[in-house]
Amino acid sequence: MTLTSFTAVAQGADAVLTWATAQELNSKGFEAQVSGDGTTFRTLGFVASVTPNSSEARTYQYRDAEAGKQGTRYYRLRQLDVDGKESFFGPRAVAFGASALAAVQGFPNPFGSEINLALQTAAAGPAAVSVFDGVGRLVRTWQPTLAAGASSLRLGDLQDLPHGLYVVQVRYSDGQAQRLKLVKE
Repeated sequence: MTLTSFTAVAQGADAVLTWATAQELNSKGFEAQVSGDGTTFRTLGFVASVTPNSSEARTYQYRDAEAGKQGTRYYRLRQLDVDGKESFFGPRAVAFGASALAAVQGFPNPFGSEINLALQTAAAGPAAVSVFDGVGRLVRTWQPTLAAGASSLRLGDLQDLPHGLYVVQVRYSDGQAQRLKLVKE
């Protein structure tokens, strides 16, 4: 199976996933999957291949019409073969609704002993802030309560971290998450 494109775009309150294949070999079809954090996915629906084997270009589409979408949703495809083999494509991010206003910025970059976060959230509530190293290991966590609108947060005591790339993840009370890459000098 050769996937030549995969896009996910907002159309009003829906997300439209579109993908194209150049050829298909033993293809059963595609699961459209969604995630609120880009890590844990669930299946929305299934689109069967036109034929299991094809050397012709094919285009497919799936519409996510679930109600109540807010914030960033991540979409991926799980391609299934007739023999049970699977391949994944994506994810692609689509922003929706009031929570789409949530934003996070970090400075200084590169940082030394602390990171200052500037946050813009749509709703007040508890959050989980995590710092991961370049290979994805969790190195620090904080559990602040954020106010609606603009707020700032200081992540201190980082001077003992090795130099390199880090990812700061802010997970909001509604389950949405945002990530920011920073470098430790």
